[in-house]
Amino acid sequence: MLRQFSTKRIILTAAVDWIGTLAVLLAAAWLRGGPSVLPHTWVERLLAFESPTALVPAPVFWMVAIIWPFFLVLIGAYDGSRNAILKAELLNVFLAIAIATLTLAGALFFSYRRTSRLLFLIFFALDLALLLSVRVGLWAYRLPLRGRPHPHRRQLLVVGAGSAGQAAAIQLQRYAWADLDLLGFVDDDPAKHGQVYAGAPVLGGLDAVTGLIAGHQVKDAIVALPLEAHERMVDICRVLQSHGVRVHVIPDLFALSFPSAART
Repeated sequence: MLRQFSTKRIILTAAVDWIGTLAVLLAAAWLRGGPSVLPHTWVERLLAFESPTALVPAPVFWMVAIIWPFFLVLIGAYDGSRNAILKAELLNVFLAIAIATLTLAGALFFSYRRTSRLLFLIFFALDLALLLSVRVGLWAYRLPLRGRPHPHRRQLLVVGAGSAGQAAAIQLQRYAWADLDLLGFVDDDPAKHGQVYAGAPVLGGLDAVTGLIAGHQVKDAIVALPLEAHERMVDICRVLQSHGVRVHVIPDLFALSFPSAART
């Protein structure tokens, strides 16, 4: 829920995946054909340029163009909530490519059986290397920005500095650092003001929310108040939503599960 890819990232990654996969298919056909299919000079390359269908049958080319984006979207390669860490994203991309390849193999079995198996293997290996390296490269580019403010990240505020709010902040810093900056906490307990939890300060009481939103352009907020503060939670959610802030509410599971138990 917290880690959502930006629209720009989704569009850019999807375009690279789609164009790159088709380019890799042509490259695999060239490699399968050997050096004889490659012109010896740049001038000869321009003069002897062949259309994609000269190397790969047009139906096969269009199969790849349709099957690959379908399974990348279906498996969730562009869904930030399914790719909280790099390992999960790489696994989803691998599964999407593997299933797409098996689907293509089945389609070719019933249509173009003469398609070279070597071409098929080269294409699979190159495409897998390309799409995985794009994710690793993007992760390596963004890793040095971890722990530092960034203008393109959304500012997030945690309402409630109790155990639930602190746990949410820790998870945020572990999984959503690439897309969200944790501004800090707000809590009505005066003893917590000025304290630092999970690396973020308590910036004041709940009444300071409006000023923080205006001063720091807060886009997201996690509300983690205890069950007994239900009315206060409703009021603060209304304030946040009236300022266009996306609200994520963490329920007080302890109070819901053990309504008669007392906290110590």
